[in-house]
Amino acid sequence: MACEICELLKDKERIIYEDEIVVAILVKKPAAKGHVRIIPKKHLAKIEDLESEEVLQLFTIANHTAAALFETIGAHGTNIISTEDEHFTLDVIARKPDDGLNFLWQPKQIPQNELESVHDAIKNKIIITKEGKKSEPIIEKKKEPSEKIEDKEGEKNYLMDCFERVP
Repeated sequence: MACEICELLKDKERIIYEDEIVVAILVKKPAAKGHVRIIPKKHLAKIEDLESEEVLQLFTIANHTAAALFETIGAHGTNIISTEDEHFTLDVIARKPDDGLNFLWQPKQIPQNELESVHDAIKNKIIITKEGKKSEPIIEKKKEPSEKIEDKEGEKNYLMDCFERVP
């Protein structure tokens, strides 16, 4: 585990939840009162390296943690932030009006044709049935894996390249 994560897990008094898959712990230097970090016990850097059951447990605990923050400290909202670094983690941060935290970014204007291209590419990759199983796309038009969506400068688009990798 990353040194920061190891140090965080050593402080057993800060652990608020633990099972065979995840640990939820209060952060020593929080962004806000009630900042909780949820850490998978498997030392993996990326979410796609986790099994579906582990991802489900991570986000279930994040959901329950957010609900607990509303009920216990009077949070008005929460941010759930994933970090892919040396160790994948989820941070659940309680929010209150005028808390001084700023997780906003300036939205970019994307040309309509690029937006439609991204929409189609993502939609064709994430087709899930009500039972939670992947199904074949309903749309007949399917891009070949070698075909890459390019940005304005003709360079391969990193985000779309990531969507080409099927977990």
